Amino acid sequence: MSAAAAVQVLGLRLVAPSANAARDEDREGAGTGKDKDKEIDAPAFYATPGTTLVLVCRPPEGGVIGLDTDASTVSVFHDDRGNSLLGGVSKRGRAKSSIGSFPVVAGDGSAVRFEVEGGKLPAADATAIEVEGSLRVRLASGKASHQHDGATLAVQQPISAGPIAGKVTKVGAPEWGDAKLQVELTFPMALEQLAGVRFLTPEGKAIKASQSSSMRMGIGAKTTTKLTFDLAEKVERATVVFDVWTDQREVDVPFAVSTGLGLGRGAR
Repeated sequence: MSAAAAVQVLGLRLVAPSANAARDEDREGAGTGKDKDKEIDAPAFYATPGTTLVLVCRPPEGGVIGLDTDASTVSVFHDDRGNSLLGGVSKRGRAKSSIGSFPVVAGDGSAVRFEVEGGKLPAADATAIEVEGSLRVRLASGKASHQHDGATLAVQQPISAGPIAGKVTKVGAPEWGDAKLQVELTFPMALEQLAGVRFLTPEGKAIKASQSSSMRMGIGAKTTTKLTFDLAEKVERATVVFDVWTDQREVDVPFAVSTGLGLGRGAR
């Protein structure tokens, strides 16, 4: 990177274990109204107990398209009393300390927001928290468009153009909303190079469409991605345009930040 990326703290969340801490990791009914006892005993915000920092990374050149949370790491997460906030592994095998799984990229590509999650709380007399680690940020700026002309929007019909190849797996009216047609496309790939998908009428007129859901399963060559789109028009055939990043690259961004807890001791 041409200059160091700025990483800043946006927020802090501290969640104490529930009154019945032994059930914190097995609260399937909590918050649903199906089990009032579990709902009352659940940790605040129905969140995993521990410390969470919300941060934002702003690379100087912009062009952020994603954050690889699996390749990003947290090496230090402690309070100013020397107590580590890094947790262990939950009963379900999930790390209690990590980069959160759902980073948010700014619409203009200027930044990415992410969370650092720790499974422990700071000491009662702590006044600050420090965190260090490395982010694997994906950057890109150039795009190329590839289109499948006259694609049939019917189940099992192929949809492919350029480096993107998949098929239609669901078509029908959406369960809610004003859209006229909902289309699910399934691809045997991660689609990390995909910048967007557009739909056009056979005459080349843009069809208003929005992506309503996405899901990715598997790893490596066995990855499958499902994208669902809501279209404002009910059509049987359409030109499907894939906008693809042409200069995608990954950079490692080391970071080290600290923040005050901002909490008084209160009455004892």
